[in-house]
Amino acid sequence: MKKNDLVGKAFWSLMSQIFSRGSLIVSAIVLTRHLNTSDFAAYSYFQLTISMLAVYAAMGLGVTSSRYFAEVGHEKHGSIPAPLGLLWLTSIVIAITVFAVILVAPSRLVTAGLPIPKWLIALGVLTLTLEIVPGGAVLGLERYKQSSLICMISGAMTLVGALYASIKSDPLWAMSVMVVAAFLQGVGESIIVVKAVGWKRLAVSRSMMVEGGLRLLKFAGPMLFISLIAISGSWIVGRMVLIMENSLYEFSIYTIGLQWFALVLVLPGIIAKVILPRVVRTSLKTEATGQAKLIWQGIKISTLTAFAVALLGALMAPMLIKMYGTQYNENSWFLSEYMLAAFLNAPANTLGNSIIANNGQMQWLKIMLIWFATLISTAIIMVRFDVNPGAVSLGIAAVVQTALGFYVARSKKII
Repeated sequence: MKKNDLVGKAFWSLMSQIFSRGSLIVSAIVLTRHLNTSDFAAYSYFQLTISMLAVYAAMGLGVTSSRYFAEVGHEKHGSIPAPLGLLWLTSIVIAITVFAVILVAPSRLVTAGLPIPKWLIALGVLTLTLEIVPGGAVLGLERYKQSSLICMISGAMTLVGALYASIKSDPLWAMSVMVVAAFLQGVGESIIVVKAVGWKRLAVSRSMMVEGGLRLLKFAGPMLFISLIAISGSWIVGRMVLIMENSLYEFSIYTIGLQWFALVLVLPGIIAKVILPRVVRTSLKTEATGQAKLIWQGIKISTLTAFAVALLGALMAPMLIKMYGTQYNENSWFLSEYMLAAFLNAPANTLGNSIIANNGQMQWLKIMLIWFATLISTAIIMVRFDVNPGAVSLGIAAVVQTALGFYVARSKKII
């Protein structure tokens, strides 16, 4: 991939992230200034919970989708085509099943006692889960420009919902509009994918059910556990925060910190996603050349951009926290801690995607298990000392994950 090509694709992918993640950050700023602590905690819990449950329901099919759709038009002669239609059909069945399970689950288990309708959480999980495969396909097909337009519309809707919720002093409006926006985003991405590959390529034949199913299970199986581990970590730490003294206030700090943690990782995440399709296609060639150079290029750009954003954010932290209201002024530097943790995690996405693209999903699963154990054990220690566990546990776990990622990539001669 030429450098200009990488920059161009990264730019449009960045636009998508700005519209989607930016709308969530601005929405949180608006809501925290106009809602009481309890209502803002409910909104934050809703956002965190539907994201976590959707990743559970997706069963690792997001990265699988990017991997398989990246192969379209680049398959080896005589090879079995990737089971694209079966992949999509599987995600739809799972989404509907999980929707039904949430509806019949005990309310206390789903809502944690917060004033959130269970049916709304179920609907949010359904829409986010249905969006994961077409969203991954858009990345694999490198349709970044079209995707950015859809994300702009979805992000604008999310922000409008937050503004209206702040006027009504009711977080349910923000939650409801967020669900509608996610649904429309999934519809738009699905249209892009169908136009790109055609209905015939997505058709599921009887013969493909067995061969395609086995191939899908072989790759998506480990990816399921990787996804579950990745999203469970932050959610479990959040539940730990909810049992601390002054829990709602501490949980609000935790969710705000996670937003800025994610913001620092936007550009590294974009680079990892842009590089993934090219790494997949390179790995399909008999003689893979230039892969190591491409991956190192991604690691360097990811690290430098994360450092720049984290440094700028840390310097501006006392001013940034004022946007959330005066109640957080005494903890103005906690944003810097989350940004530092994100910087330490910057190369991990590129390393992980590169390992997975080279059929190293089992090795990455082992790394994620160690990351999870480190995160949770560190958080438990922090909670026992009544210290907010978020930034410290994320930072230490990031160091472990990145170090192990470099080790595995070197051992597989990927870099």
